[in-house]
Amino acid sequence: MRFAPLALALLVSAPLSAQDVPAEELETIAIRELGRIAAEWNVQPRYTFPEDGPIESVPDSGLSLGRARLAAYLASAPQEWRLDVLRWIIAHETWHQIQLLRTGGLIGDPGSADRPLAECEADMMAGLYVVETRGSGVDANWGGFAAIMDVARQVAQQSSGAANYPTGPQRQRAIQLGGWRGMIAHPVLLTAGEEQMYAVPWLRRLVDVRGEEEESTWATRQCRRILHADRAAIASLLQGQPMEQWSQDPEHPTVTFTIPYKNLGDMPLSVSVEIKTVAVLINAPEDQEQWLIIDAVTQDFELAPQGTYHLSGQLVWYGDAVRNSRLIYPLHESSLVSTRFLQGTEPAAPSPTLIPPGVSDSVLAFGGALQRVARTATDRFSSIIDNCAEFSGTNYCTSLVPIPGAEDTEIEMEASGEVRFVATLCQRCEESRAVEVYNRVAGELRALFPFKSFDERSTERSTRLQFRIQPSVDVVLSHLFRGSRDVVELRIEPRFAFE
Repeated sequence: MRFAPLALALLVSAPLSAQDVPAEELETIAIRELGRIAAEWNVQPRYTFPEDGPIESVPDSGLSLGRARLAAYLASAPQEWRLDVLRWIIAHETWHQIQLLRTGGLIGDPGSADRPLAECEADMMAGLYVVETRGSGVDANWGGFAAIMDVARQVAQQSSGAANYPTGPQRQRAIQLGGWRGMIAHPVLLTAGEEQMYAVPWLRRLVDVRGEEEESTWATRQCRRILHADRAAIASLLQGQPMEQWSQDPEHPTVTFTIPYKNLGDMPLSVSVEIKTVAVLINAPEDQEQWLIIDAVTQDFELAPQGTYHLSGQLVWYGDAVRNSRLIYPLHESSLVSTRFLQGTEPAAPSPTLIPPGVSDSVLAFGGALQRVARTATDRFSSIIDNCAEFSGTNYCTSLVPIPGAEDTEIEMEASGEVRFVATLCQRCEESRAVEVYNRVAGELRALFPFKSFDERSTERSTRLQFRIQPSVDVVLSHLFRGSRDVVELRIEPRFAFE
């Protein structure tokens, strides 16, 4: 896994070529960009350039792009990022015009709860537009993000006031997420080199792109998580004591976690969360605008009234003489989380916990990961599938949920419709090592499912232990004898896939 080296490698990439905006050409360049945005977003906003006017989007009269303020904002930005800053300002205000058209002229009055959401969406979509249409190499820690953020603060302070906008770290995340989605949609924009092949899957994890979801729908969903909507529903969510295990392996540093969440209310909840590792400055660990996101995963779940869900997974982390890592999860202020009440419907109650009391922390993490995967099995694992590649008629897909201790995890989808989750626990092992791994995991499975029926059988070529952990989901542990290249696998299989 290359996420951590990639994040730090991208931080020190070379600056891109200068894109200045000469003052005497400001209006001409702005009009050109307005035409480009009109074609990109299929919108035709009116605009004016008053000499001393504000920069704002007005329901009846379109965009007001005050020349003096535009010039001042651009003068405050580094020369090489000025065109990007100008394009972001215009795209941000143009997205407000789209919002006004969609809502009949309402995007939230100053001071209302809807206003920060509208501003977050405009930040994100403008970040996406700038990167998607830039036309030259960018990277995940592109310097234009910081220049845009500096000007975004100035615009907020000089217009309707900072109280109507998301916080600085929230705006930074919105602008970055928009830009990162642009990089995923057009990977040719990414700086070329060995790391390019790793950049897209890493960014997909951070951006959480889902199927054919439209960009505007995605932006709304992400902004709801950035802003912790809906506050009333979040008030019902209690975070329990987390369990974290930090591996110090220099070749593959990971943190395995299990975090319990409980619904304290009397209404069912739908919850969407992001858990991430960030590399923080040792001498300024609370400076969130200096945090580097190393790895992240999104999980969605539902909670019945008074129900509990154990959220488990594994992420990569990074540390050096300047930075160390921290695990960030809801309800931390910089985490991503959104909740909503499930009114008028019967909730999909969380599966009964698979983790009995008295097991060790390592088995707790293992059982939590199994629980997460098993809940998706009858839906063909669709919510945890990431990138797929076809080989000899079978699709091999990466899983968004790792199994602690596994060397590899993937979801196999046959043309016949058969589907299975496969975690490789020991590959090309000496027999003694394979037997050790098999016996250890078999013991953990028996501890996790003490009351579940199981079947264990051996042949000359394999040993197999099978549990039926749900009416339609089996967990199968196998030791395959192959001389000095034995394999130990753990499979999670929905029964409909092979019966």
